[in-house]
Amino acid sequence: MSDDDHDPTAERNRISRATLFLWIPVIYVLSVGPAGRLYLQIQTDFPRAAHAMQVFYIPLSWISKQSPRFEGFFDWYFDLWLRF
Repeated sequence: MSDDDHDPTAERNRISRATLFLWIPVIYVLSVGPAGRLYLQIQTDFPRAAHAMQVFYIPLSWISKQSPRFEGFFDWYFDLWLRF
């Protein structure tokens, strides 16, 4: 056993990294709402940035096309952000 096995700081760091790792997908999915709103505002003036946003969210677009449940969620969530 190494000293890191009993080091409270190392344990906190492992927990922090695991927590961050778990939150990244959640943040990615929830970012589609504000990103969609921004996309609508920049698509004509900044086509390259708009294209980069499309590429970044290809996985979510694919999931949405595969599942009506996800498609319904993304439609609802995107509409929610358009109201702001």
